[in-house]
Amino acid sequence: MLSRALKSSDPNESKRLKEHFDALRQKNAAVERSKTLGNQAYSASREQDWTKAASLYREALESCGECEIQAALRKNLGLALCRAGNLQEGRSELHKALELNPNDPDVVKALSILEPN
Repeated sequence: MLSRALKSSDPNESKRLKEHFDALRQKNAAVERSKTLGNQAYSASREQDWTKAASLYREALESCGECEIQAALRKNLGLALCRAGNLQEGRSELHKALELNPNDPDVVKALSILEPN
């Protein structure tokens, strides 16, 4: 590891690199956990267990924070909530997804159904 090689010649840079590496590793672990939860939620959706799917998507979002799959998780959460009958919260999540990814045709279509005006 580069930080170990620098430890004797530049301890401050070694420490900085190690901290950066540890932060990246932690972020990647959170994204992987979010993907796993998202896959479990997708399976629940395929079984039409919308309450379970929504719960898993929420957990995935909590783990994800502002990661690169946040828009997809919000879209899927919004759709699951709508299917579960919670249209208000579902619509809210879909709007959040649209803010993150304005070109998502699935979100645009879902909102056009929920808000036909």
